[in-house]
Amino acid sequence: MKPLENTVGFLRRIFTNPPFLIYLAAFAALLGQLEIFRTLVRQVNAWMNVDTLTVAGDVAVLLLPLVFLRPRWRRTVWFLIAGMTVFCYVNLWYCRAFYDLMPADSLGMGGNMQSRVVEAFFDQLRMADWLLLLPVAAFAAIWLPLRRKALAVRFPISAKITLTAVALLLYGGAYMARAYRLYDVNRKLGNYPHMLCNYFSYSKVKAYKFSQHLTRMGYIGYMGWQLDHALLDHKLDKNERSRIDAFWECRRCRPSAAADFRANRSRNLIFIIVESLASDAVGATVNGVEVAPTLSALAADSSAIVFRRMQAQVNHGRSSDGQFIYNTGLLPLRNNVVAKRYPSANYPSIAKALGYANSSEVVGEKPTFYNHSITNLSYGYTGFVPATDAWLTDRRILDNATAEIRRLKQPFYCEITTLDMHDPYNHPIKEPTAISAAEGYDPRDLNYYEQVHVFDSLLAGFLSRLKADGLYDNSVIVIASDHEPRKSALSENGPISNDIFLLILNSGLPGGMHSDRIVGQVDVMPTILDVMGIDGYPYPGLGHSLVAEPRHQGATDAFGNVYGNTDDSARNALEEAWQMSALMIEGAYFKK
Repeated sequence: MKPLENTVGFLRRIFTNPPFLIYLAAFAALLGQLEIFRTLVRQVNAWMNVDTLTVAGDVAVLLLPLVFLRPRWRRTVWFLIAGMTVFCYVNLWYCRAFYDLMPADSLGMGGNMQSRVVEAFFDQLRMADWLLLLPVAAFAAIWLPLRRKALAVRFPISAKITLTAVALLLYGGAYMARAYRLYDVNRKLGNYPHMLCNYFSYSKVKAYKFSQHLTRMGYIGYMGWQLDHALLDHKLDKNERSRIDAFWECRRCRPSAAADFRANRSRNLIFIIVESLASDAVGATVNGVEVAPTLSALAADSSAIVFRRMQAQVNHGRSSDGQFIYNTGLLPLRNNVVAKRYPSANYPSIAKALGYANSSEVVGEKPTFYNHSITNLSYGYTGFVPATDAWLTDRRILDNATAEIRRLKQPFYCEITTLDMHDPYNHPIKEPTAISAAEGYDPRDLNYYEQVHVFDSLLAGFLSRLKADGLYDNSVIVIASDHEPRKSALSENGPISNDIFLLILNSGLPGGMHSDRIVGQVDVMPTILDVMGIDGYPYPGLGHSLVAEPRHQGATDAFGNVYGNTDDSARNALEEAWQMSALMIEGAYFKK
Protein backbone atom coordinates (compact mmCIF):
# COMPACT_ATOMS: atom_id res chain seq x y z
CA MET A 1 0.00 0.00 0.00
CA LYS A 2 2.97 2.30 0.54
CA PRO A 3 3.61 2.97 -3.21
CA LEU A 4 -0.07 3.79 -3.64
CA GLU A 5 0.00 6.09 -0.62
CA ASN A 6 3.10 7.81 -1.98
CA THR A 7 1.45 8.30 -5.36
CA VAL A 8 -1.73 9.66 -3.81
CA GLY A 9 0.33 11.97 -1.60
CA PHE A 10 2.32 13.19 -4.59
CA LEU A 11 -0.83 13.90 -6.59
CA ARG A 12 -2.41 15.66 -3.59
CA ARG A 13 0.61 17.93 -3.22
CA ILE A 14 0.59 18.68 -6.92
CA PHE A 15 -3.10 19.40 -7.28
CA THR A 16 -3.26 21.52 -4.16
CA ASN A 17 -0.19 23.50 -5.22
CA PRO A 18 -1.37 27.04 -6.20
CA PRO A 19 1.29 27.54 -8.93
CA PHE A 20 0.32 24.22 -10.52
CA LEU A 21 -3.37 25.13 -10.42
CA ILE A 22 -2.57 28.43 -12.13
CA TYR A 23 -0.55 26.55 -14.75
CA LEU A 24 -3.39 24.09 -15.29
CA ALA A 25 -5.97 26.90 -15.53
CA ALA A 26 -3.82 28.79 -18.03
CA PHE A 27 -3.34 25.62 -20.06
CA ALA A 28 -7.10 24.98 -20.14
CA ALA A 29 -7.85 28.63 -20.99
CA LEU A 30 -5.44 28.79 -23.93
CA LEU A 31 -6.43 25.36 -25.21
CA GLY A 32 -10.12 26.29 -25.04
CA GLN A 33 -9.56 29.66 -26.67
CA LEU A 34 -7.61 28.21 -29.59
CA GLU A 35 -10.22 25.50 -30.10
CA ILE A 36 -12.92 28.19 -30.26
CA PHE A 37 -10.70 30.20 -32.63
CA ARG A 38 -10.37 27.20 -34.95
CA THR A 39 -14.14 26.67 -34.97
CA LEU A 40 -14.87 30.32 -35.80
CA VAL A 41 -12.22 30.52 -38.52
CA ARG A 42 -13.42 27.31 -40.16
CA GLN A 43 -16.74 29.00 -40.86
CA VAL A 44 -14.95 31.01 -43.57
CA ASN A 45 -11.78 28.97 -44.15
CA ALA A 46 -12.04 25.19 -44.28
CA TRP A 47 -8.24 24.83 -44.47
CA MET A 48 -7.93 25.86 -40.82
CA ASN A 49 -7.79 22.49 -39.06
CA VAL A 50 -5.14 22.52 -36.32
CA ASP A 51 -5.68 19.28 -34.38
CA THR A 52 -6.19 19.34 -30.62
CA LEU A 53 -2.97 17.41 -29.93
CA THR A 54 -0.95 20.07 -31.77
CA VAL A 55 -2.68 22.85 -29.84
CA ALA A 56 -2.07 21.05 -26.52
CA GLY A 57 1.63 20.53 -27.32
CA ASP A 58 2.13 24.16 -28.35
CA VAL A 59 0.31 25.53 -25.29
CA ALA A 60 2.24 23.25 -22.94
CA VAL A 61 5.58 24.45 -24.36
CA LEU A 62 4.52 28.10 -24.37
CA LEU A 63 3.63 27.83 -20.67
CA LEU A 64 6.87 26.12 -19.61
CA PRO A 65 8.56 29.42 -18.61
CA LEU A 66 5.81 29.78 -16.01
CA VAL A 67 7.21 26.69 -14.31
CA PHE A 68 10.77 28.02 -14.03
CA LEU A 69 10.18 31.72 -13.42
CA ARG A 70 10.49 33.18 -9.95
CA PRO A 71 7.09 33.26 -8.22
CA ARG A 72 6.54 37.02 -8.55
CA TRP A 73 7.09 36.81 -12.32
CA ARG A 74 4.20 34.39 -12.79
CA ARG A 75 1.84 37.26 -13.42
CA THR A 76 3.50 37.51 -16.87
CA VAL A 77 1.17 34.67 -17.85
CA TRP A 78 -1.33 37.44 -18.54
CA PHE A 79 0.91 38.77 -21.32
CA LEU A 80 0.72 35.38 -23.01
CA ILE A 81 -3.05 35.15 -22.59
CA ALA A 82 -3.58 38.73 -23.76
CA GLY A 83 -1.25 38.24 -26.72
CA MET A 84 -3.02 35.06 -27.79
CA THR A 85 -6.39 36.78 -27.44
CA VAL A 86 -5.24 39.60 -29.71
CA PHE A 87 -3.82 37.04 -32.15
CA CYS A 88 -7.16 35.22 -32.29
CA TYR A 89 -9.29 38.33 -32.79
CA VAL A 90 -7.01 39.98 -35.34
CA ASN A 91 -6.74 36.82 -37.43
CA LEU A 92 -10.43 35.96 -37.15
CA TRP A 93 -11.57 39.39 -38.34
CA TYR A 94 -8.90 39.52 -41.00
CA CYS A 95 -9.89 36.05 -42.24
CA ARG A 96 -13.52 37.09 -42.67
CA ALA A 97 -12.38 39.91 -44.91
CA PHE A 98 -9.52 38.22 -46.79
CA TYR A 99 -10.38 34.50 -46.40
CA ASP A 100 -7.06 33.76 -44.72
CA LEU A 101 -4.97 34.55 -41.65
CA MET A 102 -3.03 37.80 -41.47
CA PRO A 103 0.58 38.10 -42.69
CA ALA A 104 2.83 39.42 -39.93
CA ASP A 105 3.82 42.24 -42.29
CA SER A 106 0.27 43.57 -42.30
CA LEU A 107 0.42 44.50 -38.61
CA GLY A 108 2.21 47.68 -39.70
CA MET A 109 -0.49 48.71 -42.14
CA GLY A 110 -2.67 50.69 -39.74
CA GLY A 111 -2.45 53.66 -42.10
CA ASN A 112 -4.66 51.75 -44.53
CA MET A 113 -7.62 51.78 -42.12
CA GLN A 114 -9.53 54.53 -43.90
CA SER A 115 -13.26 55.10 -43.56
CA ARG A 116 -14.66 52.51 -45.98
CA VAL A 117 -12.09 49.93 -44.85
CA VAL A 118 -13.07 50.51 -41.21
CA GLU A 119 -16.74 50.11 -42.12
CA ALA A 120 -15.92 46.85 -43.92
CA PHE A 121 -14.07 45.71 -40.81
CA PHE A 122 -17.03 46.34 -38.51
CA ASP A 123 -19.24 44.51 -40.98
CA GLN A 124 -17.24 41.35 -40.20
CA LEU A 125 -18.05 41.32 -36.46
CA ARG A 126 -20.29 38.55 -35.09
CA MET A 127 -21.90 37.93 -31.69
CA ALA A 128 -20.11 34.56 -31.51
CA ASP A 129 -16.79 36.44 -31.31
CA TRP A 130 -17.42 37.01 -27.60
CA LEU A 131 -16.85 33.29 -27.05
CA LEU A 132 -13.10 33.89 -27.34
CA LEU A 133 -13.23 35.79 -24.04
CA LEU A 134 -14.95 33.02 -22.05
CA PRO A 135 -11.71 31.04 -21.39
CA VAL A 136 -10.02 34.28 -20.32
CA ALA A 137 -12.85 35.01 -17.87
CA ALA A 138 -12.64 31.47 -16.49
CA PHE A 139 -8.89 31.84 -15.97
CA ALA A 140 -9.43 35.18 -14.20
CA ALA A 141 -11.93 33.50 -11.87
CA ILE A 142 -9.27 30.98 -10.82
CA TRP A 143 -6.39 33.47 -10.76
CA LEU A 144 -7.96 36.01 -8.42
CA PRO A 145 -8.39 33.79 -5.31
CA LEU A 146 -5.07 31.97 -5.86
CA ARG A 147 -2.82 34.77 -7.01
CA ARG A 148 -1.23 35.62 -3.61
CA LYS A 149 -0.12 32.06 -2.90
CA ALA A 150 0.75 31.47 -6.55
CA LEU A 151 3.08 34.49 -6.49
CA ALA A 152 4.80 33.29 -3.33
CA VAL A 153 5.13 29.49 -3.58
CA ARG A 154 7.75 27.77 -5.72
CA PHE A 155 7.14 24.80 -7.95
CA PRO A 156 8.51 21.55 -6.47
CA ILE A 157 11.39 20.04 -8.43
CA SER A 158 9.29 16.95 -9.12
CA ALA A 159 6.55 19.15 -10.64
CA LYS A 160 9.07 20.97 -12.85
CA ILE A 161 10.43 17.67 -14.17
CA THR A 162 6.96 16.22 -14.69
CA LEU A 163 5.53 19.25 -16.48
CA THR A 164 8.59 19.59 -18.72
CA ALA A 165 8.43 15.92 -19.67
CA VAL A 166 4.69 16.10 -20.38
CA ALA A 167 5.08 19.28 -22.45
CA LEU A 168 7.89 17.81 -24.56
CA LEU A 169 6.00 14.53 -25.02
CA LEU A 170 2.88 16.39 -26.16
CA TYR A 171 4.84 18.61 -28.53
CA GLY A 172 6.91 15.73 -29.91
CA GLY A 173 3.88 13.47 -30.28
CA ALA A 174 1.97 16.19 -32.13
CA TYR A 175 4.93 16.74 -34.44
CA MET A 176 5.19 13.04 -35.23
CA ALA A 177 1.45 12.82 -35.89
CA ARG A 178 1.52 15.81 -38.27
CA ALA A 179 4.55 14.38 -40.08
CA TYR A 180 2.81 11.03 -40.50
CA ARG A 181 -0.34 12.63 -41.93
CA LEU A 182 1.72 14.55 -44.50
CA TYR A 183 3.77 11.44 -45.31
CA ASP A 184 0.60 9.38 -45.71
CA VAL A 185 -0.74 11.60 -48.50
CA ASN A 186 2.67 12.35 -50.09
CA ARG A 187 4.48 9.00 -49.95
CA LYS A 188 6.39 9.79 -53.13
CA LEU A 189 8.37 12.39 -51.16
CA GLY A 190 10.15 9.69 -49.16
CA ASN A 191 9.71 7.32 -46.24
CA TYR A 192 8.39 8.33 -42.81
CA PRO A 193 11.81 8.78 -41.10
CA HIS A 194 12.81 11.04 -44.00
CA MET A 195 9.61 13.06 -43.53
CA LEU A 196 10.30 13.38 -39.79
CA CYS A 197 13.74 14.85 -40.46
CA ASN A 198 12.59 17.18 -43.27
CA TYR A 199 9.04 17.96 -42.20
CA PHE A 200 9.44 21.72 -42.03
CA SER A 201 10.46 21.90 -45.71
CA TYR A 202 7.78 19.49 -46.88
CA SER A 203 5.07 21.13 -44.77
CA LYS A 204 4.95 23.90 -47.40
CA VAL A 205 4.12 21.50 -50.25
CA LYS A 206 0.85 22.64 -51.87
CA ALA A 207 0.23 25.03 -48.97
CA TYR A 208 -1.27 28.18 -50.47
CA LYS A 209 -2.96 29.70 -47.42
CA PHE A 210 -1.59 30.83 -44.08
CA SER A 211 -4.26 28.67 -42.46
CA GLN A 212 -2.69 25.64 -44.18
CA HIS A 213 0.75 26.61 -42.88
CA LEU A 214 -0.64 26.97 -39.35
CA THR A 215 -2.35 23.59 -39.58
CA ARG A 216 0.87 21.90 -40.64
CA MET A 217 3.31 23.80 -38.43
CA GLY A 218 1.37 24.40 -35.24
CA TYR A 219 1.30 27.77 -33.50
CA ILE A 220 4.94 27.88 -32.40
CA GLY A 221 6.34 26.89 -35.80
CA TYR A 222 3.88 29.13 -37.64
CA MET A 223 4.72 32.25 -35.63
CA GLY A 224 8.43 31.66 -36.13
CA TRP A 225 7.92 31.14 -39.87
CA GLN A 226 5.83 34.32 -40.07
CA LEU A 227 8.52 36.39 -38.37
CA ASP A 228 11.12 34.93 -40.72
CA HIS A 229 9.05 35.99 -43.75
CA ALA A 230 8.36 39.43 -42.30
CA LEU A 231 11.93 40.27 -41.32
CA LEU A 232 14.36 38.40 -43.57
CA ASP A 233 14.86 39.03 -47.28
CA HIS A 234 15.56 36.27 -49.78
CA LYS A 235 18.54 36.53 -52.11
CA LEU A 236 18.55 34.74 -55.44
CA ASP A 237 21.30 32.21 -55.99
CA LYS A 238 22.80 31.55 -59.42
CA ASN A 239 20.51 28.63 -60.16
CA GLU A 240 17.39 30.63 -59.29
CA ARG A 241 18.49 33.58 -61.40
CA SER A 242 19.27 31.29 -64.32
CA ARG A 243 15.88 29.64 -63.94
CA ILE A 244 14.15 33.03 -64.07
CA ASP A 245 16.18 34.16 -67.09
CA ALA A 246 15.26 30.95 -68.94
CA PHE A 247 11.62 31.44 -68.02
CA TRP A 248 11.60 34.95 -69.51
CA GLU A 249 13.28 33.70 -72.69
CA CYS A 250 10.34 31.35 -73.17
CA ARG A 251 7.81 34.06 -72.36
CA ARG A 252 9.34 36.36 -74.98
CA CYS A 253 8.49 33.83 -77.67
CA ARG A 254 4.86 34.91 -77.58
CA PRO A 255 2.21 33.68 -79.99
CA SER A 256 1.49 36.23 -82.70
CA ALA A 257 -1.38 38.65 -82.21
CA ALA A 258 -4.51 37.80 -84.17
CA ALA A 259 -4.51 41.21 -85.89
CA ASP A 260 -2.23 44.07 -86.80
CA PHE A 261 -2.45 46.60 -83.95
CA ARG A 262 0.46 48.83 -84.99
CA ALA A 263 -1.90 51.76 -85.60
CA ASN A 264 -2.51 51.92 -81.84
CA ARG A 265 1.12 52.87 -81.14
CA SER A 266 0.16 56.53 -81.52
CA ARG A 267 -3.09 56.32 -79.57
CA ASN A 268 -3.89 57.05 -75.94
CA LEU A 269 -4.51 54.29 -73.43
CA ILE A 270 -7.08 54.83 -70.68
CA PHE A 271 -7.32 51.99 -68.15
CA ILE A 272 -10.21 52.10 -65.65
CA ILE A 273 -9.86 49.60 -62.79
CA VAL A 274 -13.29 49.22 -61.20
CA GLU A 275 -13.70 48.28 -57.55
CA SER A 276 -15.38 44.86 -57.02
CA LEU A 277 -17.15 44.68 -60.39
CA ALA A 278 -18.82 41.29 -60.92
CA SER A 279 -19.51 40.17 -64.47
CA ASP A 280 -23.03 39.16 -63.42
CA ALA A 281 -23.93 42.83 -62.91
CA VAL A 282 -23.20 43.67 -66.55
CA GLY A 283 -26.33 42.77 -68.48
CA ALA A 284 -28.41 42.06 -65.36
CA THR A 285 -31.91 43.47 -64.92
CA VAL A 286 -33.47 43.67 -61.44
CA ASN A 287 -37.11 44.64 -60.95
CA GLY A 288 -37.26 46.07 -64.44
CA VAL A 289 -34.13 48.21 -64.04
CA GLU A 290 -30.96 47.50 -66.01
CA VAL A 291 -28.16 47.41 -63.45
CA ALA A 292 -25.37 48.66 -65.73
CA PRO A 293 -26.89 50.01 -68.96
CA THR A 294 -23.71 51.80 -70.07
CA LEU A 295 -21.42 48.82 -69.57
CA SER A 296 -24.01 46.49 -71.07
CA ALA A 297 -24.27 48.61 -74.21
CA LEU A 298 -20.50 48.87 -74.55
CA ALA A 299 -20.10 45.11 -74.05
CA ALA A 300 -22.78 44.43 -76.68
CA ASP A 301 -20.87 46.41 -79.32
CA SER A 302 -19.64 44.00 -81.97
CA SER A 303 -16.24 45.70 -82.14
CA ALA A 304 -15.49 45.36 -78.39
CA ILE A 305 -13.24 42.80 -76.73
CA VAL A 306 -15.18 41.29 -73.83
CA PHE A 307 -14.25 38.58 -71.34
CA ARG A 308 -16.93 37.76 -68.80
CA ARG A 309 -15.30 34.85 -66.97
CA MET A 310 -12.03 36.34 -65.84
CA GLN A 311 -10.89 34.95 -62.49
CA ALA A 312 -9.49 37.11 -59.71
CA GLN A 313 -5.90 36.27 -58.75
CA VAL A 314 -5.50 38.73 -55.89
CA ASN A 315 -4.52 37.69 -52.40
CA HIS A 316 -4.04 39.60 -49.12
CA GLY A 317 -3.45 42.90 -50.92
CA ARG A 318 -6.86 42.74 -52.65
CA SER A 319 -7.17 46.00 -54.67
CA SER A 320 -3.44 46.73 -54.48
CA ASP A 321 -2.79 43.19 -55.75
CA GLY A 322 -5.16 43.75 -58.67
CA GLN A 323 -3.36 46.97 -59.56
CA PHE A 324 -0.02 45.18 -59.25
CA ILE A 325 -1.10 42.37 -61.59
CA TYR A 326 -2.49 44.73 -64.24
CA ASN A 327 0.45 47.13 -64.15
CA THR A 328 3.32 44.64 -64.07
CA GLY A 329 2.00 41.39 -65.53
CA LEU A 330 3.34 39.63 -62.42
CA LEU A 331 1.38 37.72 -59.80
CA PRO A 332 1.07 38.79 -56.15
CA LEU A 333 2.63 36.97 -53.24
CA ARG A 334 0.91 34.15 -51.43
CA ASN A 335 2.75 34.90 -48.19
CA ASN A 336 2.91 38.70 -48.08
CA VAL A 337 1.40 41.91 -49.43
CA VAL A 338 3.56 43.11 -52.32
CA ALA A 339 2.63 46.78 -51.90
CA LYS A 340 3.56 46.60 -48.23
CA ARG A 341 6.73 44.50 -48.28
CA TYR A 342 8.14 45.12 -51.77
CA PRO A 343 6.67 48.39 -53.11
CA SER A 344 9.97 49.76 -54.43
CA ALA A 345 11.52 47.99 -57.43
CA ASN A 346 12.13 48.53 -61.10
CA TYR A 347 9.08 46.44 -61.98
CA PRO A 348 8.17 45.88 -65.62
CA SER A 349 4.97 47.69 -66.49
CA ILE A 350 2.54 48.87 -69.13
CA ALA A 351 3.72 52.46 -68.64
CA LYS A 352 7.35 51.51 -69.27
CA ALA A 353 6.44 49.34 -72.26
CA LEU A 354 4.47 52.20 -73.85
CA GLY A 355 7.26 54.66 -73.22
CA TYR A 356 4.93 57.69 -73.38
CA ALA A 357 6.24 60.96 -72.01
CA ASN A 358 2.91 61.48 -70.25
CA SER A 359 1.54 58.72 -68.04
CA SER A 360 -0.51 59.37 -64.95
CA GLU A 361 -2.35 57.47 -62.25
CA VAL A 362 -5.56 58.81 -60.69
CA VAL A 363 -6.68 57.26 -57.40
CA GLY A 364 -9.09 58.11 -54.60
CA GLU A 365 -6.90 57.34 -51.59
CA LYS A 366 -4.10 59.18 -49.85
CA PRO A 367 -0.59 58.57 -51.23
CA THR A 368 0.32 56.46 -48.19
CA PHE A 369 -2.53 53.98 -48.75
CA TYR A 370 -0.84 50.67 -49.61
CA ASN A 371 2.33 52.69 -50.37
CA HIS A 372 0.67 54.08 -53.50
CA SER A 373 3.09 56.95 -53.93
CA ILE A 374 5.96 54.42 -54.01
CA THR A 375 4.32 51.91 -56.36
CA ASN A 376 3.39 54.79 -58.68
CA LEU A 377 7.10 55.39 -59.26
CA SER A 378 7.90 51.68 -59.39
CA TYR A 379 5.34 51.22 -62.16
CA GLY A 380 6.92 54.02 -64.19
CA TYR A 381 4.25 56.73 -64.09
CA THR A 382 5.28 60.33 -64.62
CA GLY A 383 2.20 61.75 -62.85
CA PHE A 384 0.09 60.96 -59.79
CA VAL A 385 -3.28 62.36 -58.71
CA PRO A 386 -4.23 60.97 -55.26
CA ALA A 387 -6.67 62.19 -52.63
CA THR A 388 -5.28 64.94 -50.42
CA ASP A 389 -7.31 64.40 -47.28
CA ALA A 390 -9.96 61.69 -47.54
CA TRP A 391 -11.29 58.69 -49.44
CA LEU A 392 -12.81 60.18 -52.62
CA THR A 393 -16.10 59.24 -54.21
CA ASP A 394 -16.11 57.86 -57.75
CA ARG A 395 -17.62 61.14 -58.95
CA ARG A 396 -14.58 63.03 -57.60
CA ILE A 397 -12.18 60.43 -58.96
CA LEU A 398 -13.61 60.58 -62.47
CA ASP A 399 -13.74 64.39 -62.34
CA ASN A 400 -10.07 64.42 -61.34
CA ALA A 401 -9.33 61.99 -64.16
CA THR A 402 -11.05 64.27 -66.69
CA ALA A 403 -8.98 67.23 -65.51
CA GLU A 404 -5.76 65.21 -65.60
CA ILE A 405 -6.43 63.81 -69.07
CA ARG A 406 -7.11 67.31 -70.40
CA ARG A 407 -3.70 68.31 -69.05
CA LEU A 408 -1.77 65.41 -70.60
CA LYS A 409 -0.19 65.71 -74.03
CA GLN A 410 -1.16 63.00 -76.50
CA PRO A 411 -0.37 60.16 -76.75
CA PHE A 412 -0.78 59.54 -73.05
CA TYR A 413 -1.51 56.71 -70.66
CA CYS A 414 -3.91 57.26 -67.76
CA GLU A 415 -4.91 54.64 -65.21
CA ILE A 416 -7.97 55.36 -63.04
CA THR A 417 -8.94 53.34 -59.97
CA THR A 418 -12.46 53.62 -58.52
CA LEU A 419 -13.56 52.98 -54.93
CA ASP A 420 -17.28 53.35 -54.26
CA MET A 421 -18.21 49.71 -54.88
CA HIS A 422 -16.04 48.59 -51.96
CA ASP A 423 -17.99 46.65 -49.33
CA PRO A 424 -19.85 46.73 -46.99
CA TYR A 425 -23.00 46.78 -49.07
CA ASN A 426 -25.29 48.62 -46.67
CA HIS A 427 -24.72 52.24 -47.70
CA PRO A 428 -27.62 54.62 -48.26
CA ILE A 429 -28.28 55.27 -51.94
CA LYS A 430 -29.14 58.94 -52.54
CA GLU A 431 -31.50 58.24 -55.42
CA PRO A 432 -32.52 54.58 -55.16
CA THR A 433 -34.13 52.94 -58.16
CA ALA A 434 -36.71 50.18 -58.29
CA ILE A 435 -33.79 47.79 -57.73
CA SER A 436 -34.00 48.48 -53.98
CA ALA A 437 -37.65 47.43 -53.92
CA ALA A 438 -37.08 44.06 -55.61
CA GLU A 439 -38.48 41.08 -53.73
CA GLY A 440 -36.68 37.81 -53.12
CA TYR A 441 -33.19 39.35 -52.86
CA ASP A 442 -30.85 39.78 -49.94
CA PRO A 443 -30.66 43.54 -49.07
CA ARG A 444 -26.87 43.43 -49.44
CA ASP A 445 -27.13 42.13 -53.01
CA LEU A 446 -29.61 44.87 -53.90
CA ASN A 447 -27.35 47.50 -52.34
CA TYR A 448 -24.45 46.18 -54.41
CA TYR A 449 -26.53 46.39 -57.60
CA GLU A 450 -27.51 49.96 -56.74
CA GLN A 451 -23.86 50.91 -56.26
CA VAL A 452 -22.99 49.37 -59.64
CA HIS A 453 -25.86 51.37 -61.15
CA VAL A 454 -24.49 54.61 -59.70
CA PHE A 455 -20.98 53.88 -60.99
CA ASP A 456 -22.37 53.02 -64.42
CA SER A 457 -24.05 56.41 -64.63
CA LEU A 458 -20.80 58.16 -63.65
CA LEU A 459 -18.92 56.14 -66.25
CA ALA A 460 -21.38 57.33 -68.91
CA GLY A 461 -20.65 60.93 -67.97
CA PHE A 462 -16.89 60.34 -68.05
CA LEU A 463 -17.03 58.77 -71.52
CA SER A 464 -19.24 61.62 -72.75
CA ARG A 465 -16.60 64.12 -71.63
CA LEU A 466 -13.94 62.16 -73.53
CA LYS A 467 -16.10 62.38 -76.67
CA ALA A 468 -16.73 66.09 -76.19
CA ASP A 469 -12.98 66.66 -75.84
CA GLY A 470 -12.28 64.70 -79.04
CA LEU A 471 -10.31 62.05 -77.13
CA TYR A 472 -12.63 59.05 -77.18
CA ASP A 473 -11.97 57.87 -80.74
CA ASN A 474 -8.21 58.32 -80.36
CA SER A 475 -8.04 56.23 -77.20
CA VAL A 476 -7.98 52.53 -76.45
CA ILE A 477 -10.13 52.20 -73.34
CA VAL A 478 -9.77 49.23 -70.98
CA ILE A 479 -12.26 48.58 -68.17
CA ALA A 480 -11.50 45.75 -65.73
CA SER A 481 -12.55 44.64 -62.23
CA ASP A 482 -9.87 44.91 -59.57
CA HIS A 483 -11.24 41.72 -57.95
CA GLU A 484 -14.52 39.98 -57.20
CA PRO A 485 -17.01 41.39 -54.65
CA ARG A 486 -16.13 40.01 -51.24
CA LYS A 487 -18.22 36.88 -50.67
CA SER A 488 -18.65 37.52 -46.96
CA ALA A 489 -20.23 40.91 -47.71
CA LEU A 490 -22.99 39.44 -49.93
CA SER A 491 -25.61 36.74 -49.54
CA GLU A 492 -24.22 33.23 -49.32
CA ASN A 493 -26.05 31.73 -52.31
CA GLY A 494 -27.05 34.88 -54.15
CA PRO A 495 -26.94 35.73 -57.85
CA ILE A 496 -23.45 37.30 -57.82
CA SER A 497 -20.65 34.91 -58.81
CA ASN A 498 -16.88 35.27 -58.56
CA ASP A 499 -16.43 35.94 -62.29
CA ILE A 500 -14.97 39.37 -63.02
CA PHE A 501 -15.09 41.57 -66.10
CA LEU A 502 -12.74 42.74 -68.83
CA LEU A 503 -13.75 45.13 -71.63
CA ILE A 504 -11.51 46.74 -74.26
CA LEU A 505 -12.94 49.47 -76.51
CA ASN A 506 -11.52 50.90 -79.75
CA SER A 507 -8.96 48.10 -80.04
CA GLY A 508 -9.15 47.92 -83.82
CA LEU A 509 -9.64 44.15 -83.75
CA PRO A 510 -11.85 43.31 -86.76
CA GLY A 511 -15.11 41.84 -85.52
CA GLY A 512 -14.12 42.31 -81.87
CA MET A 513 -14.06 39.35 -79.50
CA HIS A 514 -16.80 38.22 -77.12
CA SER A 515 -15.61 35.28 -75.08
CA ASP A 516 -16.66 33.06 -72.18
CA ARG A 517 -13.20 31.55 -71.98
CA ILE A 518 -11.91 31.30 -68.41
CA VAL A 519 -8.85 33.52 -68.10
CA GLY A 520 -6.90 35.22 -65.31
CA GLN A 521 -6.06 38.79 -64.39
CA VAL A 522 -2.43 38.08 -65.26
CA ASP A 523 -3.50 37.76 -68.91
CA VAL A 524 -4.56 41.42 -69.11
CA MET A 525 -1.12 43.05 -69.29
CA PRO A 526 0.16 40.94 -72.24
CA THR A 527 -3.21 41.48 -73.95
CA ILE A 528 -2.83 45.26 -73.60
CA LEU A 529 0.73 45.10 -74.95
CA ASP A 530 -0.54 43.31 -78.06
CA VAL A 531 -3.52 45.66 -78.50
CA MET A 532 -1.24 48.69 -78.20
CA GLY A 533 1.04 47.25 -80.88
CA ILE A 534 4.02 46.80 -78.56
CA ASP A 535 6.54 44.21 -79.71
CA GLY A 536 9.86 43.33 -78.17
CA TYR A 537 9.28 44.46 -74.59
CA PRO A 538 11.60 42.19 -72.56
CA TYR A 539 9.11 41.44 -69.78
CA PRO A 540 5.76 40.81 -71.52
CA GLY A 541 4.01 39.46 -68.43
CA LEU A 542 3.52 36.00 -66.97
CA GLY A 543 0.12 35.51 -68.59
CA HIS A 544 -1.05 35.00 -72.15
CA SER A 545 -2.33 37.55 -74.62
CA LEU A 546 -6.04 37.01 -75.13
CA VAL A 547 -5.90 38.38 -78.68
CA ALA A 548 -3.19 35.95 -79.78
CA GLU A 549 -3.40 32.58 -81.51
CA PRO A 550 -3.68 29.86 -80.33
CA ARG A 551 -6.30 31.08 -77.89
CA HIS A 552 -5.47 30.65 -74.22
CA GLN A 553 -7.83 29.60 -71.45
CA GLY A 554 -7.40 28.61 -67.81
CA ALA A 555 -6.25 30.30 -64.59
CA THR A 556 -4.88 29.47 -61.15
CA ASP A 557 -5.68 31.69 -58.20
CA ALA A 558 -3.60 32.56 -55.15
CA PHE A 559 -4.97 29.56 -53.25
CA GLY A 560 -4.05 26.94 -55.86
CA ASN A 561 -7.55 26.58 -57.31
CA VAL A 562 -7.44 25.82 -61.04
CA TYR A 563 -10.21 27.14 -63.31
CA GLY A 564 -10.98 25.99 -66.83
CA ASN A 565 -10.38 22.75 -68.71
CA THR A 566 -6.61 22.40 -68.53
CA ASP A 567 -4.39 19.36 -68.84
CA ASP A 568 -1.53 18.55 -66.45
CA SER A 569 1.00 20.42 -68.58
CA ALA A 570 -1.09 23.60 -68.61
CA ARG A 571 -1.75 23.34 -64.87
CA ASN A 572 1.96 22.99 -64.17
CA ALA A 573 2.69 26.02 -66.35
CA LEU A 574 0.07 28.11 -64.52
CA GLU A 575 1.55 27.12 -61.16
CA GLU A 576 5.11 27.75 -62.37
CA ALA A 577 4.12 31.35 -63.11
CA TRP A 578 3.24 31.82 -59.41
CA GLN A 579 6.55 30.32 -58.31
CA MET A 580 8.57 32.43 -60.75
CA SER A 581 6.75 35.59 -59.72
CA ALA A 582 7.47 34.96 -56.03
CA LEU A 583 11.15 34.34 -56.77
CA MET A 584 11.41 37.58 -58.75
CA ILE A 585 9.64 39.71 -56.16
CA GLU A 586 11.20 38.28 -53.00
CA GLY A 587 14.63 37.85 -54.58
CA ALA A 588 14.80 41.47 -55.85
CA TYR A 589 15.17 40.35 -59.46
CA PHE A 590 13.94 43.79 -60.55
CA LYS A 591 16.10 45.69 -58.10
CA LYS A 592 16.63 49.38 -58.77
